[in-house]
Amino acid sequence: MALLHLCLEVERSMGRQREIKNGPRLIDLDVLVVGGARMDADGLTLPHPGIASRRSVLEPWADVAPELVVPGLEAPLEALRSEAKRLTEQQVRNFLELY
Repeated sequence: MALLHLCLEVERSMGRQREIKNGPRLIDLDVLVVGGARMDADGLTLPHPGIASRRSVLEPWADVAPELVVPGLEAPLEALRSEAKRLTEQQVRNFLELY
């Protein structure tokens, strides 16, 4: 929970306002996993329930740790990334390609 509160404070300090759920934002920090921990508490679910359906999470994460298996997903990140590429409505741009 301390990590979640730190992330929320960083978002606030950078100007994030939570007026519209899933609305436009300058920054969005999520706690995805903490080791093998599983948690379902007010404001924090571990592992993050949206991991497998977010290309913006899977693509860069699989570059760093392709063999990592997220608790409960039973497949390495590389396999999850390959499956998520079918989500063509989600646009993902490589940061290094932008600059």
